[in-house]
Amino acid sequence: GSNTGTVSNCTVKGSVSGTINSSYSYPYTSGIVGYNAQTGKILDCISEAEITSHTWDYPRASGIAGCNDGIISGCEASGLIVGDGWYTSPIIELAGITIKNNGQIINSTYIGKTQCQLVVENNGNIM
Repeated sequence: GSNTGTVSNCTVKGSVSGTINSSYSYPYTSGIVGYNAQTGKILDCISEAEITSHTWDYPRASGIAGCNDGIISGCEASGLIVGDGWYTSPIIELAGITIKNNGQIINSTYIGKTQCQLVVENNGNIM
């Protein structure tokens, strides 16, 4: 889902799974929110969940938010992050915090077992 307000002091455990059967969806499967809008704030949240994106094509999975246009601060993700596409794309985007950052990421980390970047595409600020 999308966040336009504030999500704070939450912990996510268990598993989050996204399965899309369309090559045009380009979905984000994430631990806290799929999209953090410009007005959105994700503060002091923890995701221990296993995140799995299983899509027709071009899977994207991340620990905190799929796309961040707002603020992510004081967050930590530690779960396994997995993605697979079953049609044509060899591209699988996995990120500890967010796939695409256009906002601010402050004092946030990924300490999980998946070998991945903190952010796949950064057009914002990471502090």
